[in-house]
Amino acid sequence: MQELKPPFLIVFQPFNSDLSMFSAFKVLFLAPALLCIVFAQSEKSLISKKPLAVPKTDFNVTSLGVQGNGCPAGSVYYTFNYELSTITINFSQFYAEVGPGIPISQNRKSCYLTIGTSVSPGLTFGLPSVGYRTYSPLDPNVTSNHTTIYYFEGQIIQATANSRLTGPIETPYKWQDDFHPLMAVVAPCGVPSNLYVATNVAVSNVKNPRGGVLTPDCEISCDYQIELNLELKKCPL
Repeated sequence: MQELKPPFLIVFQPFNSDLSMFSAFKVLFLAPALLCIVFAQSEKSLISKKPLAVPKTDFNVTSLGVQGNGCPAGSVYYTFNYELSTITINFSQFYAEVGPGIPISQNRKSCYLTIGTSVSPGLTFGLPSVGYRTYSPLDPNVTSNHTTIYYFEGQIIQATANSRLTGPIETPYKWQDDFHPLMAVVAPCGVPSNLYVATNVAVSNVKNPRGGVLTPDCEISCDYQIELNLELKKCPL
């Protein structure tokens, strides 16, 4: 909002018989006060037009269930950002491998998450976008396909995100999927619900049989990450 500078002087009026000192005082000093009231009213009207902010504490994750060959027990955990608007799910062993001597069973990995959530009565939340981070070094012409499906228990709408990477890739890679408003999944209103996340990765070296993608060797962390960007809002009337 543009800075409002207080008017230190409104009029320059000489004293005369028609204007007493007290009247001049009222003109010079009460007028700025009246303007301040006008500014305050204007600011109040602007604030009243803003969307009602919903406290993020009205949302909570109650449980996390995992299943699949890409997420053995103890290899998945989640964190919140400070505003509680993003859930980051970390997978320490979610990677597929391909190359000479690698069994074909290692070419594809999958993981199925059941995220228990709760919201306060009268509230719901949606998933307008999702971010990803991966670090799986790919040789030239080796491909990696990532597919993830999101849906809530009892809901028909499913949101699907796809990404195809082609080597050479030697550094961590990030991307984001923004869902169309009509296809963004939304939790049932005011009740506990389960968000299901089904994610899989498949790698192929058909165009470079000698190339591959191996288990990444990271000095700090090379976890595969999914960032669930939440939008908490009031239920429709």
